[in-house]
Amino acid sequence: DVRDMVVPDEWHLVISHPSSVRVHWRHAALGEGFYTINGFFDMRSDTQYFAAPFETLTITWDLQRLCLDTVRMYSGWNLISIPLRCPRPYADFIFGRRFYGPYHYDPVSKTFFIPNFVGMGRGYYVYSARDTILVFSGVRFPRYKSDIFAGWNLLGCPSFSVDTASIGVIGTWILGIFELDSTGSYVVPDSLRPGKGYWFLVPNDGKIYVPR
Repeated sequence: DVRDMVVPDEWHLVISHPSSVRVHWRHAALGEGFYTINGFFDMRSDTQYFAAPFETLTITWDLQRLCLDTVRMYSGWNLISIPLRCPRPYADFIFGRRFYGPYHYDPVSKTFFIPNFVGMGRGYYVYSARDTILVFSGVRFPRYKSDIFAGWNLLGCPSFSVDTASIGVIGTWILGIFELDSTGSYVVPDSLRPGKGYWFLVPNDGKIYVPR
């Protein structure tokens, strides 16, 4: 309960178990503002977090000044990410009826789906009927942390460009990164750019830090 509290505020959860622990929550339980685990993990991006043995989780709640950013959309399919942490991360609110999608990829079931929420560090396919500009309102984020799974993972970029050499992983390694360019071709990028989505191929389950 965040009523009558002064922002920013923190809660500390100590994992006293010798093996990985699944921490889960409901989006509906998160009130106004931004909720982050250990400064990397956006709690609106998912409903679970796999904590390491004896890990201490710092959950931060904050209300920050909003800024604007844009993503260029080309006619046809676009592979994008959210360049800001949006205070209202509902897919219907952000994309409305102007676009088809967004589609995210579940690396466990290996299926595409339309999420109710969109969040930082995720990649999305969005179809646009014409060239246009998509405007976002939110808070910039310099990095993110995410669980990744063996096979293909659809991820995004923080609010600032990231050299691919500065991406860190634990428990696995990166076999390839691919970007969809404006011609509809997949290319290997030297860096991740805000607003773009990327396919990551890894051989094992693990965690990724963008940047490390």
